[in-house]
Amino acid sequence: MHRCTPVIVLVFLCMAGVSHAAGPARSALTFDNSVVYVRRGFDPSSVVVPPSPATGEWLAVSMSERRSLAVRDLPLPGNSRPGPWELSPRKPEMFTYAFVFNADLSLINTTGLSILVPRAGQGWRLYLNGLLVRDELKLREDGEFAAMRCLRDSLIPLDKRFLRVGPNVVAFQLYGDPADEWTGLPGRRPIVIDAYARIVRTDLEYIDIMLIGVYALFGLYHFGLFAMRPKERSYLVYGVATLIISVFLFSRTRVAADVVHDTRVLRNIDSVSMFLILPSLLFFFEEALRRRVSLVAKLSLALAFALAPLVMFFRPEVAHNVWEAASAAGVVYVFAAVIAPSALKEARMAPPGARLGAGLASSAGMLGMGSLVLALAVAVDIAAVNSGGEMRYARYAFLFLVLGAASVLAARYARVHAEGEALARSLERKVAERSRELEVALRRGRELGGEIEHRGRELAEAMEVARRELELAERVQRGLFSGEPPHVDGWDIAVAYRPASSVSGDFYDFYAEDGKLEGLVVGDVSGHGVGAGLVAVLARSVFARHFAASGNKPLGEVVGAVHEELGRELGGVDEYLTCAILRIQDGRVEYANAAHPDIFYRKGGSGSVRALVPRKGDDFRGPPLGREGLDGTWQALRFAPEEGDAFLVFTDCLEEAQNSAGERFGRERLAASIARAPMKSARQLLDAVLGDLVAFMGDAAFRDDLTVVVVLRSL
Repeated sequence: MHRCTPVIVLVFLCMAGVSHAAGPARSALTFDNSVVYVRRGFDPSSVVVPPSPATGEWLAVSMSERRSLAVRDLPLPGNSRPGPWELSPRKPEMFTYAFVFNADLSLINTTGLSILVPRAGQGWRLYLNGLLVRDELKLREDGEFAAMRCLRDSLIPLDKRFLRVGPNVVAFQLYGDPADEWTGLPGRRPIVIDAYARIVRTDLEYIDIMLIGVYALFGLYHFGLFAMRPKERSYLVYGVATLIISVFLFSRTRVAADVVHDTRVLRNIDSVSMFLILPSLLFFFEEALRRRVSLVAKLSLALAFALAPLVMFFRPEVAHNVWEAASAAGVVYVFAAVIAPSALKEARMAPPGARLGAGLASSAGMLGMGSLVLALAVAVDIAAVNSGGEMRYARYAFLFLVLGAASVLAARYARVHAEGEALARSLERKVAERSRELEVALRRGRELGGEIEHRGRELAEAMEVARRELELAERVQRGLFSGEPPHVDGWDIAVAYRPASSVSGDFYDFYAEDGKLEGLVVGDVSGHGVGAGLVAVLARSVFARHFAASGNKPLGEVVGAVHEELGRELGGVDEYLTCAILRIQDGRVEYANAAHPDIFYRKGGSGSVRALVPRKGDDFRGPPLGREGLDGTWQALRFAPEEGDAFLVFTDCLEEAQNSAGERFGRERLAASIARAPMKSARQLLDAVLGDLVAFMGDAAFRDDLTVVVVLRSL
């Protein structure tokens, strides 16, 4: 795209040069070096024969001295140009322009003889030797315009029967505001009489129509991109900007004048769309380069809307003067505050010898070059229009900016797409690796009743696939966590495990060998659903492996080793986990906590309940596990339960469960429930606590996974 852009632009500029360099054929009759006779008022009888300047009624104007024939540019008695801030339009007047030319038989016998009038307005009629040829003067009975007809490049067939050998008179009856830029025959291109076919060959408005179509297609295409990626507002702003440019250029074509009969509407559309081009481009530059819109851009948009009523109800040139000044300030702001800082930032990131090239090749550099070309073209066109000429270069210079901006957005889209594909491939690899490891862990955990056979049958709907996969994950997890706790000497154990949905992010495990309880772990993975369930299964396997290999290693170091392995395994995943892990040797318990709820301990004799924390009250809990950047140390507490003592290890749902009023069950209610629960068995104590929890919640549903393990010391 970057390589094609200069070629496309060069082709269009060559076309633009041809459109303005091409002129009528050598045999054409042009009025560029003739004399035009001008007078106030109109009388059809005065344009039948060549006018006589000797009568004093006519003002003879040499076309070699003054090309623009707008009424306000002529030295008519009592005529004056409007001031730059003159708001009110002047009363319309009638004027007559007469051109005298000699016709020979070769001209009269030309096939399809026609006249090309580059510009005429506000209302006008064309006469040939006093006979009406074209009527574009639409007035009401009160003398006001029913419709203005400010037209460009009017190609009008001439009836050869109206011509005579020798002097002929082409006359215009003109009506309009003498101070308006359109009243008269404005512009610097001459009137041409020639064969219709030769004149049409010099008319290249189709290039403008083609450009307008290109701009409009770019706008609609980027609306589609915005619909696919609503967060990329630069697509939306770019689409709006290109459509505004399309409307602006279309309002200046003959096609628009054929569709809209009253050209006052087109002049208003022309001006308002011109005012909106600058703020729309400001919005785009700032969204594309800075991801935010400044107050300056918003003020430029407000100014554009404020200028619109001036165009509709007052003399348009006042609003145009304000727009020219604001545009100059806006261009300076764009280059100084938006483009230059962004390009310099890109350049600083490149090696010293390549910084200039990096700055120019950056998004800001490309937009800056396109903006510079457009700014120069607009400046030249403004100077030409203010001196009586026409807009020539801006319509083509827009192409530099439009294609450059499209290249920037296309490169950004391609980069985001490539990053998305790379991320998808990475996730696919990790999911495949984790799936294989999970399969190994599941085979070690229990015997699967057989391989799950997939019949190769495609499901009719994607939702059915998702449902079956979710059911599979649920069955696997239930197979791991739904068994009875181990029967061991000296301990009575009860477990409650309730997922909030199909798959739970909680996990627990008991480490027992030869009828002896060596330890247990209870963990809680952040998040919910299948992802959290997979992490829970993985974490359960990692804990089991490290606990089995721990030997006499301090329990805090065991937790640290688990954290390091989970950090590697979950590096690209957002989940982390908390846990409470206990190691039991000779009746003594060693306990470490990784950001998990405190264990509650009940004395069998006194029935007192407290949280297991250091006596000094320090928070000994370490950070959660499995997330890079959460490294720390994990300490261990040691205690020796006596016969009849019990402790509860649970996930945060037990404390954070809410009733329909939004109240939490909380630590105080939990401690009170444990204190009054019977202690004949671990199951009896667990059922009493869960009964109090359900009674407190009433009709409210569980919002989180719940796991509670009760361990009672027995002989």
